[in-house]
Amino acid sequence: MSCGLDILRRGQRFVRSLTTKVEGQIIIMRKLSLAFKAKVVDNGKMRLGNSMCSILTCSFLCVSQNLAKKKTNSVTLSSFFLSLLEKRYALPMLISEWAYSVHNACQRYSGDDAHIGLFHTVLDGQIDDSIYFSQLEKFQEFSTLLTEKAKESENALPMEQFMEALQGFFTVKSSAALELLCEAALEQANKGTEEEPLIEVAKLFAEDETGYNSEFIFLLRQQERQEKVEYLSEVENALQSTSSETNLGQLRKALQTVDPEKSESDLEIALGYAFAVQPDKLPEDTTVLQTQQIFERLQTKAIQRSGPPPATT
Repeated sequence: MSCGLDILRRGQRFVRSLTTKVEGQIIIMRKLSLAFKAKVVDNGKMRLGNSMCSILTCSFLCVSQNLAKKKTNSVTLSSFFLSLLEKRYALPMLISEWAYSVHNACQRYSGDDAHIGLFHTVLDGQIDDSIYFSQLEKFQEFSTLLTEKAKESENALPMEQFMEALQGFFTVKSSAALELLCEAALEQANKGTEEEPLIEVAKLFAEDETGYNSEFIFLLRQQERQEKVEYLSEVENALQSTSSETNLGQLRKALQTVDPEKSESDLEIALGYAFAVQPDKLPEDTTVLQTQQIFERLQTKAIQRSGPPPATT
């Protein structure tokens, strides 16, 4: 058996073993012989193609989420990735071969695929994997809401009802952001006419066989990232300080000013992220950190605005 064929077959068995059920959704590994485009390069190391890398990264994210929900202690994606490789392949050579190949593929394809890009930044420690999971849960909640509303109308909603659901669920989005989402929904999932559009709910959240999200979900993710950047920028501006340092009390006040609807528990979680402690172990309000370090930490966490911004006078 050639080395390349051996790698191909090992890869197919590996991905089949990752088939899993998460939140009622089946992640099915299909057409593996076409998706897996391994080649032996660089001293015998295999080179993953885009499709296979996308399948793997989606699977790692979903299985890691499922495992984390079942355990009291948080399971990071990087530790899960390593433990999975160790369980599948006892030999250090095979573990390093797979780790190298996945990391190499992530570097090459992170700019083309949201799942791959996210997986890469999590493994490199640039962001916390809770960002992905919180987004996933939010989108699933929205999908459930739309599905319930569309039950009586052949799983489709008139544009007015769809817009109403958008506004009611994403309460902090601007009118411009909501309009872009409506345009994406019309382009992707309109089963009615131009005069009387009907948004087919299932098409909004569809994935292709390699796990690629729909354009609607891609836009949602894009907006979430931008909204977080803008939110943290407003919080930093609200500090109204020329100092390079910020104490916990100042950050608390800035968060409350920018986001007055944030609950006390969510506020403590955000402060805990900033000062790298559990919410129930926050230090005194006079505790000081470098402002840059605070916002670098917040950028890596699942933090967002809780309610509409305060009205300006």
